[in-house]
Amino acid sequence: MKRLTLAIALGLLSLPASLLAIDTATTKVVSGDPPLQRNVSQGEAGDAKGMGWRWTASGGRRDMGQIFEVKTAFEARDLALQIAAGVDAQEFDRPFRLSFFEVPEGITPRGEPIAALEGTVPPKGQAPRKGSWVVISFDPIAFKPGRYAFLLEFLDEGTDGQAITLAVGDPASAAQPGFLRTPEEGYKKGFPLYFILSSGQKTASAVPVPAPAERRTLVVDQKTGQPFASITAAVKEARPGDTIQLAKGSGPYREVLHISQSGLPDAPIVFDGNGEVITGFAPLEGFREADGQTLCPLPVPFPCVLTYQGERLVQDAATGQFTKWARLSDDGKSLILLPGTKTSGWEVSVRDFVVQVLNASHHVYRNIRASGSLNDGFNLHGTGTDLVFKNIEGFQNLDEGFSAHDQIACRIDDGQFWENDNGIGNVARSSMEAANIRCHSNLGWGLWLRECSADLKNVRAWDNGAAQICFDINSQAACADVRFTDPNRSARPWISYKETRQIATQPAYVKVGSAAVTGEPPSPVTAEHVTSR
Repeated sequence: MKRLTLAIALGLLSLPASLLAIDTATTKVVSGDPPLQRNVSQGEAGDAKGMGWRWTASGGRRDMGQIFEVKTAFEARDLALQIAAGVDAQEFDRPFRLSFFEVPEGITPRGEPIAALEGTVPPKGQAPRKGSWVVISFDPIAFKPGRYAFLLEFLDEGTDGQAITLAVGDPASAAQPGFLRTPEEGYKKGFPLYFILSSGQKTASAVPVPAPAERRTLVVDQKTGQPFASITAAVKEARPGDTIQLAKGSGPYREVLHISQSGLPDAPIVFDGNGEVITGFAPLEGFREADGQTLCPLPVPFPCVLTYQGERLVQDAATGQFTKWARLSDDGKSLILLPGTKTSGWEVSVRDFVVQVLNASHHVYRNIRASGSLNDGFNLHGTGTDLVFKNIEGFQNLDEGFSAHDQIACRIDDGQFWENDNGIGNVARSSMEAANIRCHSNLGWGLWLRECSADLKNVRAWDNGAAQICFDINSQAACADVRFTDPNRSARPWISYKETRQIATQPAYVKVGSAAVTGEPPSPVTAEHVTSR
């Protein structure tokens, strides 16, 4: 539907003073390769660089654009842009404008655009993640053969976290250049954007359900390299009905498990970790002697997760220092060992994700141990249904051991979550069925729900730094045999870094007024009735 703007916010363009007709665009986030016709496109999957599309107080304003050539006339309905780095803010919903111009030569759009659209990005509850695509959809725009450009601009100033890092390529290998526009410098040549301009979705026949004989087991063994040397290589080959299996004794795997393709209701894609660890940890190396001390610069900013001989270092809430083995330098950039501590056996979290699910459905994940993420051990975002997790363990992650967001529907049967910031933390309209769950020794909450729903059976929570169980704002929990042990603390023992970092102390069980609990409310048990890991 067309509308007229009362003010033209394209001050850097030589537009006539007449009002500009603006159309409405909708946006969504998709993982993997968008199922779109590639009428015009640029960039291939791989290690793309990133550049920030922004208008923020500290970074200033940077509009981004791309020249493209149309060789065969078509009507465009979608523009997809690849994301090079994730966005933390799920709800920032920035207003933006997308304009298309004819540009016979050079990189500077001149005159009135042939089409202009406005919308918000990213859509609520769909935070873009690295490797995902933002798809902007609109009413058909006719393109004849010729040379064109599109321009992306935010319509107001946002905060520092409200920039989007788009994937860009090598100017030397691009068919057409990208460009930037800033208030200080106007238009100048920039890195080419990874994009798809499309007439609509690909037409494809229904995917047949594979017969049992056609369902494959793809074995990953990084030690022998056969048949697959990495999880990533096997994932690329997986199709509905297949099982990816890690060879026994072949771990730990220091890579991200991310299956972007969906399975089918009768033929899910199964990942069997065989009890191996998939981790974001890397060995901490580079120790040296200085001024009578043994120290090592941290490869990532603190807070990160540090372990020594398999045990996580935690900071005492009263002193701010680690409880044993080492201390932080005054500037927080180095680890200084205490006398008698060895330089071997150290690990540090360096990867954003370990097990990541983004806009995918009909997966089964079983027998997996996930650790060392700078985010969640099991991180679920976007839209997804029939996501099943069996016999899993999330431990020593900087945020949650397991966390479902957005329009995710999942089920956990047998899960242990320990030494994370929070054990389980679900938010933002997600739904979960969970049975046989153990959450303990986390710095903050054991189990936390906010604005989501969960069906909980046989849950135990103990020795967590804040509440053992927290049913937060607008959460809905159906409970059966949900138990917790009250540590009877007068103050929090450890510093946490995420949602509970400013909470001084809490009861063992928290239910806010807007939370709804049905079935048997959570109840306390003594420590001897809790089964440890």
